[in-house]
Amino acid sequence: MKQSGQQFGMGPSLVALKQKSGWTCGGLIKQFLGTGGNDKADISQMFVNPFLTYNWKSGAGITANLEWPQNWVQNNSVVFFEHMVSGLTSFGKRKVSYAAGLRLNIAAPEPVKSQFGLSASVVLLFPK
Repeated sequence: MKQSGQQFGMGPSLVALKQKSGWTCGGLIKQFLGTGGNDKADISQMFVNPFLTYNWKSGAGITANLEWPQNWVQNNSVVFFEHMVSGLTSFGKRKVSYAAGLRLNIAAPEPVKSQFGLSASVVLLFPK
């Protein structure tokens, strides 16, 4: 995997989730490591993403999640809270999930901290 600055890196990832009665809760954690070489800085970055979703039988849903990238080399982190609503539709025979919501910056170094943002996604579904 290439990182800006043309460095090679890799690392472990773990995802776990539980689904019951329309609820899905879980999280993702991954650690990315890269060696910079002679003229580039080393990379050590973690990403944590806990989430909670409720989906109705209609396909509509609501999600809350945190996104927390942590840069261990520069000793800084950014934490976002996202709140999204989602729906389900079809394009021909293909099912598609779409979502949109607010992205709130909870913690970040002042030079990069924003008040809020928007988040959106479109996901093609391939059910069995």
